[in-house]
Amino acid sequence: MDKDKKAYLDYFYPLWGPDDCVLCERCGRRAVEIHHTRPKRMGGTTHEYDVDELAAVCRKCHDFAHSSSEALGEIIRYHKIFMEWKKVEKDCL
Repeated sequence: MDKDKKAYLDYFYPLWGPDDCVLCERCGRRAVEIHHTRPKRMGGTTHEYDVDELAAVCRKCHDFAHSSSEALGEIIRYHKIFMEWKKVEKDCL
């Protein structure tokens, strides 16, 4: 497992098991990528595994994210919503 995926799963899914499915933050399909929403070259974090800038996406949404800056902006908006939802979820536990 790569470090981005491990950081993402440890933060958002601490009880995640190898048979569990992580869903795409944009469309709800099964995620296959942990995508950097802001690469370092575009002003992203200097921390390699910052969960604020890691989004789980399916193949279709990953390709979409790379199609234009507007598409990437949409992925970032969905990720911000997801982050807020997860924060509320953690506060309720």
